[in-house]
Amino acid sequence: MNIQPGIIIQITNDITKRLQEEIDWDIMCSILTDIGWYKVETSKAYMPDEDSSMIKEWCDKNLRGTYKALGKTWIFEQEKDAMWFALKWS
Repeated sequence: MNIQPGIIIQITNDITKRLQEEIDWDIMCSILTDIGWYKVETSKAYMPDEDSSMIKEWCDKNLRGTYKALGKTWIFEQEKDAMWFALKWS
């Protein structure tokens, strides 16, 4: 099997970028929870885009504070929002 060097470089770059995003996310979650934000994890490790969009739409309609998400980890500025989210989605 002959793999082109450009494909290997692209795959390596994609993996590196994803790993950096995850590291940045973990650091941001840690900082925000240290200052009082609330962390909730959904039961699904992977979520299709349509499910993620549906959950974000629900959050926009039902939550009052700021929230952020990556994968199954969601963080919320307000405790009540985190509680409602956990009751609905985890």
